[in-house]
Amino acid sequence: MKILVGFASKYGAAKGAAQTIAATLKEKGHHVQVFNLTTTPQPLADEWEAFIVGGSIYAGQINGKLRGWVEKNETLLATRPLGLFVTSLAAGEKALVYLESSYPPSLLAHAQAKGVTGGIADPEKMKWLDRFILKKVAKVSQTKDTRDPEALRVFIDSFLKALS
Repeated sequence: MKILVGFASKYGAAKGAAQTIAATLKEKGHHVQVFNLTTTPQPLADEWEAFIVGGSIYAGQINGKLRGWVEKNETLLATRPLGLFVTSLAAGEKALVYLESSYPPSLLAHAQAKGVTGGIADPEKMKWLDRFILKKVAKVSQTKDTRDPEALRVFIDSFLKALS
């Protein structure tokens, strides 16, 4: 199957998750291409048979370009196998709120796989304003890594199951 894995990542957590997802799908024999949805040109959605879309949460929001691409292609995405994920330092209910606020309700209802795969924040690699927000809002002043390989594996398995 021809699968687009689209992501938006500011410092690499969503990109890393997207690359892991793509590698696993390729191992299973699928034709997969990874796209950074914050760059241009953006991929044409109608060329793909299935989609996985995900992005990092910053200041409680997913990237606006990712959200725009999803909304622009909402009708098509609702007709194909779909996985939606977010990367976030938050866990539990707060992380689920971020997932649910990042995508249109119709796509959340349609998606065969949904997940929060954790995140990573390294203040040393951040721009000044991002570091300030991280420290004041999230109360994080040192590297914090909440990436969850098991959650990512469960997400991928759910998507693969939907394809079979």
